[in-house]
Amino acid sequence: MPEDLVETITELLEAWDPSSEHREPLLRAVRAASPSALVEARLRLIAIAKATERTGAPEYHHALAALGARLRAPSTAPEVGLDEAFAAAANQHDALLARSEGSVVRWAWSRGPLHEPEPLYFERHRQPRGRALRRAPKGAPPNGTFSYGFDEEARLRVVRQHAKVGGSETFHEHAPGAMRSAHYAAPDGRLVHVRRWTLDETGNVVEMRSHATGGRGIERYAYADGRLVSVESVQWDPSQGRHELRLEVAHDDLDRLARIDAVYPTGRSTLWQRAQKGETLDELLPLLRAHLLAQIPVALAAVGLEEEAYAVCLGLDTEAYDHLLPPRLAIGLARERAAFVATHGDDAPAYVWSPVEWELGDDERVPALWDARMAKLATIANQLLLEESQAERAVELVRDVARALNEVALPLPRTDDFVVFGAELTGGDGAEEVLRVAPAPLKKRLRAWLPTSTRRIRRR
Repeated sequence: MPEDLVETITELLEAWDPSSEHREPLLRAVRAASPSALVEARLRLIAIAKATERTGAPEYHHALAALGARLRAPSTAPEVGLDEAFAAAANQHDALLARSEGSVVRWAWSRGPLHEPEPLYFERHRQPRGRALRRAPKGAPPNGTFSYGFDEEARLRVVRQHAKVGGSETFHEHAPGAMRSAHYAAPDGRLVHVRRWTLDETGNVVEMRSHATGGRGIERYAYADGRLVSVESVQWDPSQGRHELRLEVAHDDLDRLARIDAVYPTGRSTLWQRAQKGETLDELLPLLRAHLLAQIPVALAAVGLEEEAYAVCLGLDTEAYDHLLPPRLAIGLARERAAFVATHGDDAPAYVWSPVEWELGDDERVPALWDARMAKLATIANQLLLEESQAERAVELVRDVARALNEVALPLPRTDDFVVFGAELTGGDGAEEVLRVAPAPLKKRLRAWLPTSTRRIRRR
């Protein structure tokens, strides 16, 4: 973001209202300069102008126009110097295949990814580390199987992800102090991205440049005493614009990776941390259950609802990168349910049990279930759930919490058929989840609001 715009808005705020609660968040958003941050900055500027009765001021309209122009302009893409390499690689699949496979002297197989040149790949992406297989599978490799080809210098040359849909193959070529990779979709051989890796004299990756069909990026890796201590990342794509991130990496007294913190323009968060003794899912999930049961009534009371609710949903985004838990609270209002029936008739249940359709389905009036204790418990639990491929345990936890809450009187106005249920926000069936967790007497009262097909399934 050009500094002159930051200065313009700073001067404007100093003249209008230096003590405004919007001041610091607005300036952080302006400096962050991503599309979402610029939208936030524009909304905060409007709020300040209204609060100070400056909506007619010329300097306000100048700043507003400058923000709008910046929002419409594409964010600066990093220059990665791979345009020619990307264009050439689009037509080099067969040649790279022959050259790379021709240098392979040993193949290794795994269930899930196992060998990745990107530093901190498994920790950063919460990707479970694959399991090495003793031999190649018989027949067609099962979905999720990886094969790795190594040359006589034990350098990675070929990576294949075997899948009926969504497979891929990557070819690596090596030179002194450098490596280049080309990644293709399988089986059509469509180029996805090319990368250029720079290595130091010990073989550590010190820079990775990437040019993909959907964006570009540069990452630089810093080491101290042979240990990776920080990553500076600049990524860009046409829809999200420019995104900058710094990772700070800490090690323990045994030189083991201990923690990765992501540092953003607006703050920092823990991306990964080593589980300590006692930090297992068997230990953490009961603690999370107890904390959720204590938190949720307090959060619902804080809404101050003055009309009846027919449901509370504990929503889980099972595709979430690093925040599967805690669930998101959503409240279904009785008047909305009546409106769904009036508008959609027999199709109403699809709306009645879908929190994304609710007025209070994703609304700042409903508090997030996040405090210091939740941060401590959920951060490591989310990491373990993904690393151990056990996301289903989070789903079961939420169902268990919903069952318990259906046995108590929650602090909000409720219909006589009020129910708490869990739902997967990406493709889950809310009606099925209601039937999983509602007590038997409540299920009878809810029958009128459930899909006919669901009722038939349950009668069987």
